[in-house]
Amino acid sequence: MYIRFYLPSLFFVASLLLYATHSIAEEHTMGYKIDSRYYPIRITAGIANHTYLEAFDDTGERHAWGAFGGSTSGKVLADTTSECGKQENCIDISTVNYMMTEKPCFFKGAYNGFTGVGVCWNMVNRGLYYTGKTVHKIPHYWVIEKTYGTYGHSRWYPQYDFSKCLNSVEQKYPWQGHHYRNTPDTLEMHLYKRHFDAEKPENGQDDFFEYLQDLVRLSFLRTNIRINASTQDAVLAIHKKTYQSFQELTETYANSNEDPEELMSKFFNETLDKYKLVLTDEEYEALFNAKKSDVFVLPPMHTNNPAISQ
Repeated sequence: MYIRFYLPSLFFVASLLLYATHSIAEEHTMGYKIDSRYYPIRITAGIANHTYLEAFDDTGERHAWGAFGGSTSGKVLADTTSECGKQENCIDISTVNYMMTEKPCFFKGAYNGFTGVGVCWNMVNRGLYYTGKTVHKIPHYWVIEKTYGTYGHSRWYPQYDFSKCLNSVEQKYPWQGHHYRNTPDTLEMHLYKRHFDAEKPENGQDDFFEYLQDLVRLSFLRTNIRINASTQDAVLAIHKKTYQSFQELTETYANSNEDPEELMSKFFNETLDKYKLVLTDEEYEALFNAKKSDVFVLPPMHTNNPAISQ
């Protein structure tokens, strides 16, 4: 009798503990607003733009993630804000925090000269993923997204593959905020989903290149001006050749005495010169959110540089 009574009691206690653990795991900090801020920083190659992420919970408390750099000051970047009324719980801060601080989502340290997952812009895009927003209004964002993808490139660091990140999120901190679907802001999100299943890693470099080419095509649709078909073809051809050259550079950069970030900035500026030849001033500004006279400086993949006084 004692044994028959004792065992069910153990199972009852165990079930209570499992229920309590499950309940605690489901308790998420919810918020009503999220956005990205940016500010200029001075590095060896010149002045670059650093982005970071901030969100506000229902008590009004600010949460911020530096994305390899600072997380104070700066201006709110256009087209990155999602908000609702307090207590409407449209932003899942727990999910965002996991993506901005934990592997395989947070790719701090995944950098070795040219080879890396991405820059702060890609990291912030990961944190914004469930809202569909991106930091595409940053000047020269185009050249980074069309090289590393919206959410980063995992060729050299497959452990930080964004598909693995999303799969981990679903297991540990599934998004409980508002589901932002079928809006112009979610086009990059849907494009990524179409190319890569969250249940498996990227299929290969050819697949990733096709994804990048589709990002280029998507950028034509996003502009507020019409770019004719022959110009679009020319841009796609330059992008293809540039990506091939970038792949080659990543294999040989170690033999260079130049600072990797300076070398990359030089490479991308030479690439931009090619686009300048086929695009009008208006088309160039529409795609790159910068003027032809502007110099591109690669945002560092690791920085604690303070903001420049504005």
